Amino acid sequence: KIDVEGAELELLQGAEKTLRDRVRYVFVEILPLRRGVHDDAHIKVFELLHAAGFSWIGTYGDFLFSRIGKPLRGA
Repeated sequence: KIDVEGAELELLQGAEKTLRDRVRYVFVEILPLRRGVHDDAHIKVFELLHAAGFSWIGTYGDFLFSRIGKPLRGA
């Protein structure tokens, strides 16, 4: 679970290789307005996770991303 009070994008950018190779689920709390109405970091979080092979499941505020059916490296 990721709950880093607005720094979700930066955390995920630093963990891209781990996300691609070792993670099956990511639960992240994203509140887009926390960073300002003109900030698009929440969209970049979705794009980054999608590029890492994750699909979105969830509702506004709390999001679960899954790699179901995709093998993990070394698994």
